[in-house]
Amino acid sequence: MVRLEYAEHKFKEIITNGEQLLTLGDHSAYVLNKLGEAYYYSQEYPCSIETFSAIPSIYQTEGTFYYIAECFKQMNNQVKAIEYFNKSIEAGLSPNIDSYYTEIADSYTDLKKDKKALGAYQKSLQFNEKAITYYVMAGLYDSNLKNGKQALLYYRKYIAATPPEKQQKYI
Repeated sequence: MVRLEYAEHKFKEIITNGEQLLTLGDHSAYVLNKLGEAYYYSQEYPCSIETFSAIPSIYQTEGTFYYIAECFKQMNNQVKAIEYFNKSIEAGLSPNIDSYYTEIADSYTDLKKDKKALGAYQKSLQFNEKAITYYVMAGLYDSNLKNGKQALLYYRKYIAATPPEKQQKYI
């Protein structure tokens, strides 16, 4: 019933049936999610936060954190709203995005599209500042673009980033 009521946006009925399911022992992430959303759309923000927070952490998603953040925002608790919006962003992003951009940059380098490669390396640095990325960028400026000034800047950033032991040979 909850699934059908959700499709029809019958939030009061979802709350009634969802609470009944909880009483009967169904504490599944699906029921808690739909119940939390129903509370949100019914403007019962504290109940929504409580319901979403009852979801085991392994099942909490970007959406879970988003609704909690929206609840806090509606309750004028901007500090908590920001905290949960940030959790939503973290949950929605892969921890490997920097690597994906680095791989894109490597492909651009192979295609001799150095400016696009630099853009992709810059984007990777927005997600994770790895010392080796600075080194590769310095090498691109130095060897391919013949821009010693920019190369020196990125070599210095590489050294300042204190590269790991296995990269010390590049210094």
